[in-house]
Amino acid sequence: MASGALTVNGTLGVGVVTSTGDVIGNSTKYYLEGGTSRNVMRSMLVTVTGLTDDTQCTAETADQWNGHALAVETIDSDTPTGGTRFNISSGGKTITIKGLPVEVIGIVSITPVYNSSGILAYDYNAVVTGGDIGVTGYDPTTAAALDFNLNAELPNATIIKFIIVYVTST
Repeated sequence: MASGALTVNGTLGVGVVTSTGDVIGNSTKYYLEGGTSRNVMRSMLVTVTGLTDDTQCTAETADQWNGHALAVETIDSDTPTGGTRFNISSGGKTITIKGLPVEVIGIVSITPVYNSSGILAYDYNAVVTGGDIGVTGYDPTTAAALDFNLNAELPNATIIKFIIVYVTST
């Protein structure tokens, strides 16, 4: 067997691996394991809704798998550090998810899953900064960043949703 190969009950893991026990690679090391504790893979659904005010939108999260639910909060680019669970940059370009009870150490993927307006077909990028998740949307044609607060780009009552798969330290 190749060094470092993923095995489940002595069988080389190929394709999708399903196990009712621990998934272990490299003999005693768990597949997601960090310094003193095991890292945890999680996912959450993020919902952003446009409002009539050109400096505001709402954001909330829902648990998808091991994830965290954060109640809806109105965030305002006039006061970018004012949210308890979410922040938005002063230009409205980046929403930060900061109310998670654990430290985020990495992003696996971000996938758009719903858009109530056909005109808003954006790509999304998520980055970890200081244990929080920052999300920015980009127009796939022009590469211009989406202004989450501007009614021309995120009209009132327009809803966009995306799933973030992330890893936490515990």
